[in-house]
Amino acid sequence: MPETATTATTAEPVLFESSGGLMKGRRMFVGRVELTATRLVYYRSSSLWMMFGLIGALLGRRSAGKRDLEIEFAKIATVARGKYGLNKKILDFKMRDGSELRLVIDKFDEFVERLTSISGLTVAPLAS
Repeated sequence: MPETATTATTAEPVLFESSGGLMKGRRMFVGRVELTATRLVYYRSSSLWMMFGLIGALLGRRSAGKRDLEIEFAKIATVARGKYGLNKKILDFKMRDGSELRLVIDKFDEFVERLTSISGLTVAPLAS
């Protein structure tokens, strides 16, 4: 009987966590953003919670969600503070392959401090 190789994946410890969302066009997907030692991970909450209104939105933020996006720090070219309407708690990421990504972060100042200290990336200020 042939032997199968199994790889044990150990989860990296989460160094910082904040609720927020992923912006795709004009639509925002509510979820949670985590920082580990080597990557940024985004978990999307189910949109089915929204049918329960405000209570559903609050419960949806607390749910575990599914892992929707995982970015290694080495793949990020630049990070800048963004703006959408009156919301200035947005991070604009440009990847080395040319793609762009926008994340809304609730604990913005703490998240940026941890991101710069962990990854060594600098966050450009909001352009006027």
